[in-house]
Amino acid sequence: MLIESGLASGRKNGYIFTLSRCDGTPASKFRLTGMPADSSAGLRAFCSDESGVIRYAADGKAATCLSAGKPLQ
Repeated sequence: MLIESGLASGRKNGYIFTLSRCDGTPASKFRLTGMPADSSAGLRAFCSDESGVIRYAADGKAATCLSAGKPLQ
């Protein structure tokens, strides 16, 4: 009930959002990614983890964002 229904479905504003690797109780680690569903949404993928840093990858791929994403400024 804390997340708006559109975002809770995993899709919003042309992006597909995924939450994974929620380890521990309570969860102390996670990965969050947002990838463009198609080119009309944009070309960048976004990601974050427990560090709180929001990163992006210009190729639109979550794997690139998580491994070598540049910090969003």
